Amino acid sequence: MNHDATSTADSPRLQANQEQKRLAFAAAYSNLNQYLKTGDFFAAYVIAFSIVEDRLRAIYVLHYWTQNDEIPKPKKINQSISRIARLLHAESILPVELLDEFLELARLRNKVIHESIWRTGSVQTDDVKKLMALGRRFDAITKKFSKRPGAEEKNKVSQRNSSQGNVTSLSQI
Repeated sequence: MNHDATSTADSPRLQANQEQKRLAFAAAYSNLNQYLKTGDFFAAYVIAFSIVEDRLRAIYVLHYWTQNDEIPKPKKINQSISRIARLLHAESILPVELLDEFLELARLRNKVIHESIWRTGSVQTDDVKKLMALGRRFDAITKKFSKRPGAEEKNKVSQRNSSQGNVTSLSQI
């Protein structure tokens, strides 16, 4: 394993442009559907959780941006996903029921992953469906940010200032 690839500065998502993100999500959903069809619920669960985690981090980035007029540093984006969920709850972005649901699914994910030799058969279709439903609810939250006052102007300013090819507008998260 290349340990350099695990540093926060080298996060593939943070380095990806919009087309690369679109292709990565398309591949993830394609793999997820294939794993569900073939009954590999363990693999489907891992991908579904990764998608949910990405959506939660996107909410964090959008919220941080609206509060600070800048994208958070990679170290902030890549902090513990449970910590991010709790921060978003403390900021009244994530309702307590979504926080509780996410934390429960994160505990299950940790058990499944860290005890995988004992739990590969314990993941079922319903577990994957719960994650995907949560991901859709997180998507709805990200869409609310693009409708906030000032979001459109922020997008225009950010797009004019874009020279690195990284995230430059709320619609790109």
